[in-house]
Amino acid sequence: MWLAEVGRERIDETIDPELTIDRALETYARLGYSPEWINQRLQTVRARKELTDEWKAHGVQEGREYAILTYEVTRSQVRA
Repeated sequence: MWLAEVGRERIDETIDPELTIDRALETYARLGYSPEWINQRLQTVRARKELTDEWKAHGVQEGREYAILTYEVTRSQVRA
Protein backbone atom coordinates (compact mmCIF):
# COMPACT_ATOMS: atom_id res chain seq x y z
CA MET A 1 0.00 0.00 0.00
CA TRP A 2 2.81 2.40 0.92
CA LEU A 3 4.62 1.79 -2.36
CA ALA A 4 1.45 2.34 -4.34
CA GLU A 5 0.83 5.60 -2.48
CA VAL A 6 4.37 6.85 -3.13
CA GLY A 7 4.07 5.87 -6.78
CA ARG A 8 0.79 7.77 -7.09
CA GLU A 9 2.35 10.84 -5.45
CA ARG A 10 5.30 10.80 -7.87
CA ILE A 11 2.99 10.44 -10.88
CA ASP A 12 0.94 13.37 -9.58
CA GLU A 13 4.16 15.37 -9.16
CA THR A 14 5.11 14.60 -12.76
CA ILE A 15 1.78 16.00 -13.89
CA ASP A 16 2.01 19.02 -11.55
CA PRO A 17 5.63 19.77 -10.51
CA GLU A 18 4.45 22.34 -7.97
CA LEU A 19 3.37 19.40 -5.81
CA THR A 20 7.05 18.49 -5.45
CA ILE A 21 7.80 21.94 -4.05
CA ASP A 22 4.83 21.68 -1.70
CA ARG A 23 6.10 18.31 -0.45
CA ALA A 24 9.57 19.74 0.15
CA LEU A 25 8.11 22.69 2.08
CA GLU A 26 6.03 20.36 4.24
CA THR A 27 9.04 18.14 4.89
CA TYR A 28 11.27 21.05 5.93
CA ALA A 29 8.54 22.41 8.22
CA ARG A 30 7.96 18.98 9.75
CA LEU A 31 11.70 18.73 10.42
CA GLY A 32 11.49 21.96 12.38
CA TYR A 33 13.12 24.44 10.01
CA SER A 34 11.94 28.03 10.32
CA PRO A 35 9.97 29.72 7.52
CA GLU A 36 12.96 32.04 7.00
CA TRP A 37 15.34 29.10 6.59
CA ILE A 38 12.95 27.37 4.19
CA ASN A 39 12.64 30.54 2.09
CA GLN A 40 16.42 30.96 1.99
CA ARG A 41 16.82 27.31 0.97
CA LEU A 42 14.38 27.74 -1.92
CA GLN A 43 16.18 30.89 -3.07
CA THR A 44 19.53 29.08 -2.92
CA VAL A 45 18.18 26.19 -4.98
CA ARG A 46 16.82 28.62 -7.59
CA ALA A 47 20.09 30.55 -7.76
CA ARG A 48 22.12 27.34 -8.11
CA LYS A 49 19.81 26.18 -10.92
CA GLU A 50 20.23 29.48 -12.77
CA LEU A 51 23.99 29.31 -12.32
CA THR A 52 24.31 25.72 -13.54
CA ASP A 53 22.08 26.55 -16.53
CA GLU A 54 24.53 29.34 -17.42
CA TRP A 55 27.48 26.99 -17.08
CA LYS A 56 25.81 24.52 -19.43
CA ALA A 57 25.00 27.31 -21.90
CA HIS A 58 28.69 28.23 -21.92
CA GLY A 59 29.90 24.70 -22.50
CA VAL A 60 30.82 23.52 -19.03
CA GLN A 61 30.48 19.76 -19.12
CA GLU A 62 29.08 17.83 -16.20
CA GLY A 63 31.92 15.93 -14.68
CA ARG A 64 35.20 17.26 -13.33
CA GLU A 65 34.77 20.96 -14.28
CA TYR A 66 31.19 20.98 -13.07
CA ALA A 67 32.15 19.31 -9.79
CA ILE A 68 34.95 21.80 -9.17
CA LEU A 69 32.68 24.80 -9.80
CA THR A 70 29.89 23.38 -7.66
CA TYR A 71 32.35 22.66 -4.85
CA GLU A 72 33.69 26.23 -4.95
CA VAL A 73 30.20 27.74 -4.85
CA THR A 74 29.19 25.50 -1.95
CA ARG A 75 32.40 26.22 -0.08
CA SER A 76 31.92 29.99 -0.45
CA GLN A 77 28.32 29.72 0.82
CA VAL A 78 29.44 27.85 3.93
CA ARG A 79 32.00 30.57 4.71
CA ALA A 80 29.47 33.39 4.16
